[in-house]
Amino acid sequence: MGEQDAAAAALSTSHVGRVLGNYRLVQVLGEGGMGTVYLAEHAKLGRRVAVKLLKPEHAQNPPAVRRFFDEARVVNQINHEHIVEVIDFVEAAEEKYIVMELLQGQTLREAMEQGPVPLARVLDVAEQIALGLAAVHDAKVVHRDLKPDNVFLTERGGRRDFVKLLDFGVAKLSGDSGEAMSVNRTAAGALLGTPEYMAPEQLAGKAVDTRADIYAFGIILFELVTGKKPFVAESFGEIVIKHLTVPPPDPAALAKDLPPDLAALILQCLDKDPARRPANMRWVQSRVAVLRGGKAIEGAPLAAPAKKRAWLPLALGASACAAIAVAYIFWPRAAPAPVVAQDPPVVAAPAPVVAAPASVPIVAPEPTPEPAPVAAAADKNVEKGAAKGKKKGSKKKRRIDKGGLMDPYAE
Repeated sequence: MGEQDAAAAALSTSHVGRVLGNYRLVQVLGEGGMGTVYLAEHAKLGRRVAVKLLKPEHAQNPPAVRRFFDEARVVNQINHEHIVEVIDFVEAAEEKYIVMELLQGQTLREAMEQGPVPLARVLDVAEQIALGLAAVHDAKVVHRDLKPDNVFLTERGGRRDFVKLLDFGVAKLSGDSGEAMSVNRTAAGALLGTPEYMAPEQLAGKAVDTRADIYAFGIILFELVTGKKPFVAESFGEIVIKHLTVPPPDPAALAKDLPPDLAALILQCLDKDPARRPANMRWVQSRVAVLRGGKAIEGAPLAAPAKKRAWLPLALGASACAAIAVAYIFWPRAAPAPVVAQDPPVVAAPAPVVAAPASVPIVAPEPTPEPAPVAAAADKNVEKGAAKGKKKGSKKKRRIDKGGLMDPYAE
């Protein structure tokens, strides 16, 4: 632990025992980029809650304060059983904090670190994540930081692995009105999220919608069934390149006895082109329900039809562009495809030969004064072909193949 981390931990611990409003801070539960989460107790009612206290270095920064409380408003707007419940948020002169329900259990990341996850458990957790995300998207919210660390497994009503989605600190409201867009206060091109779980368009600094969350869901599902992330890199630039250009591995090749329909669903969620991913999380949830042996939701929208088109990020954000440029210089690229002559080989003469459509007769070009020499074998073949053509009163079209260069971004 570095000196800064040690100082931050000491400061977080120093708050234990303090009373914020009606809540006394009991112990530190976790640390995030913007705040520290404490186990707290209502001073009069004794009710235990989780209090997320904004860090001092952000408390005097108005944009950071707005984003901090935007999280509370976003969560309150969704109001779903698979979303963490926000009880209150307070903006005092010295402290800014959010009061949330206290969850007992573990994150999905912690559960995955304990060993392989059985398929039945994978599908149970995946369907609940899909239900929660569907509610998030119905509220016109994009999470933008979906990952195993933000999926919490608790117990409710005797049911094990009840899913709660956490941390909407970088969530984005989407809609037609200016008010609905107010939560998106990040600078243009800023990257918010975790690169290993970010969609290509998000890493490229482009506008994102609910399909970015569907991509992140696909990565979580891939990791659940294989025990590995689809893309691993040693640098930020390399992970950007992989998300943008490298096809994901087939999960069926890494996970024994994986149902083909589940493998296909994962790969569809991980498509580079947002238009070729599933249409929405309601459709994804219905597919997972079928894999669990249930029934699809009646009237669930169909997925977007697959279209054969290359996805090429044309407008890169400032922060992603620099990393991509550096990584691309060292990234191996395919060599140009060689031009292969047909048998027998044909050597083009200086005068250009223009191929006409099949339905239109080909008119032979005027003879040139000094044509380039041709191989003897080819001359004989051409002469024989010409003689044969004269006898039958027809002409044979010759074709010249043209080689092309491979586009490294083309699918």
